[in-house]
Amino acid sequence: MPVPGYVLVDLLRGEAPVLKHDAQQATMAWDPHGYWALTIPSTRGAREEIHLAPRPEDWSLPWDRQRVRVLDVRVEQQGFELYHAKLDDHAGAPTAGPREDPDNLAPPLPPSGPVCDAEIPRKIHVEVPDPKADVRLLYENLTWNPPLPEGSFIQQAPPGARTQPVDCE
Repeated sequence: MPVPGYVLVDLLRGEAPVLKHDAQQATMAWDPHGYWALTIPSTRGAREEIHLAPRPEDWSLPWDRQRVRVLDVRVEQQGFELYHAKLDDHAGAPTAGPREDPDNLAPPLPPSGPVCDAEIPRKIHVEVPDPKADVRLLYENLTWNPPLPEGSFIQQAPPGARTQPVDCE
């Protein structure tokens, strides 16, 4: 699918990837269909529209305390649609439980982060008109902060590759 990886990662978490833009150029208007339409003209000739709706339990709260769901993201550049994503069936997801060793040889591995019950869409539909790509994702089992064994994100350099340490101060 010809969509940048970071776009898919944001969408899979129920977030809208936001184009590089001048904040003063963005507009937001209430749509009578029950959502906010946020329009973002980018600094690179593209335009993004994001539909946001308050969570049902937050409707009666003041606007600045309402939590919102991303319902729809559409990005166009020079009049051509780059992608359109619909996010639906939002629900909270629990924090993962500990990973148990089936042989009881090691202690349980705890979740990798704090308790979280943030909402996430259970259905995501991404369409890319050119080339024609249509992906539908359905989450059936979803948790936050799964246990991660030590070294999960360590990559070994291939034999013969030259490595150079980088200090990020």
